[in-house]
Amino acid sequence: MSNKVKQGVVDKVYASLLEESSERVKGSLGILKSVCDELVKKGRLNFSIAEVGRLSEVKGGPKTQTIRNDTLPAQAYRALLEIYESIYRVK
Repeated sequence: MSNKVKQGVVDKVYASLLEESSERVKGSLGILKSVCDELVKKGRLNFSIAEVGRLSEVKGGPKTQTIRNDTLPAQAYRALLEIYESIYRVK
């Protein structure tokens, strides 16, 4: 699967998550997506909660613990990370 196709799949999931989210969560999802996109661009395909949370916090996004929480927003954050993981990681 080409990166363009992979990114298309990610973008569809991202758009779906945005439809179901509050404005605050939309902003956080945007930061998480930008962090994941940067990781893809750099070829660093580590989409773990710890790694993405650390990088997101620097940009004013959700911290690692926030992503791990058992809340509705955190479920959306994890869903975004999971799609990146499943699409980009070579198993």
